[in-house]
Amino acid sequence: TPDFKPENIKVGDKTGTLVSVCYIEGAADKKVVDAVVKKISGLKLDGVLDSSYIAAFLDVDPTNLFKTVGSVEKPDIVASKLLEGKVAVAVDGSPLVLTLPYTFIEDMHSPDDYYYNTPQTATVARILRLIAMPAAVLLPAIYVALQVFHYQMLPSKFLITIISSVQGIPFPPMLEMLVVILLFDVLREANARMPQIAGLSLSIVGAIILGDAAVKAGLLSAPAVMIGAMSGIGLYTMPDNTMLFMLLRLAFTLLGGTVGIVGILLGAMLTVSYVVSLDDYGMPYLSPLSPPTAAGDDGIIKMPQDAILKDK
Repeated sequence: TPDFKPENIKVGDKTGTLVSVCYIEGAADKKVVDAVVKKISGLKLDGVLDSSYIAAFLDVDPTNLFKTVGSVEKPDIVASKLLEGKVAVAVDGSPLVLTLPYTFIEDMHSPDDYYYNTPQTATVARILRLIAMPAAVLLPAIYVALQVFHYQMLPSKFLITIISSVQGIPFPPMLEMLVVILLFDVLREANARMPQIAGLSLSIVGAIILGDAAVKAGLLSAPAVMIGAMSGIGLYTMPDNTMLFMLLRLAFTLLGGTVGIVGILLGAMLTVSYVVSLDDYGMPYLSPLSPPTAAGDDGIIKMPQDAILKDK
């Protein structure tokens, strides 16, 4: 289409890497395009070897925790982002294309959502991701808080099971959960660096053997291992933000073990307040959830294709 406009910029005093800022005229906000071009043109670097070099300077989050710059490897996804009015930044020699503005809800989406025959299937998958993400972050913290401060809130049968499980455990509940989290994180790091052929099988066997041995030796309780495993699995429903959610899980676990449910609620309120305050090149980071927009904006609910065409 003649509306497709690339603006080429050379970045890097030594490498002179070509960076192309692409958008569709009439669909993209020209203010966003100008802001991105201005930022990239002002970069003073010796060299740019990958798009991640550019992404670090385009990130609008002061803490660099929340992902505010999208990265896409599939050409069809990049084309769809351009049609939505986003800006794509391609770096010569890099397989990843950056997309802006980027919203948190995009982490709930998967390319497979658009290939399902029925929109209901994609909607259910997104709801599962939306449930799994906070559950993965908060489950260890809630377990520790209930065990230390609010055990009277637990059903009597469940409380008896936990009491019988933790008898003889040498660690206090918070330290026990931190050990479980550290154990699974070490296994995850080892799996990421093992040869692909052996990595999956060794990580599964390692988790089973270590967890079972720790429980039988009386070092860890079975409920703590189960909560840690469920939390670790839930993190991978949003693989691009695994490290962020690992840090949040650790912070909430410390809050739950020191302050209790009140600390978890305050931490959640502060986290949500901060995320709501983020503005990604003129677009609220939590859009279309906050502020809410029309249902056809493809947020949690995947709209049928004929409904989207009617809106247009």
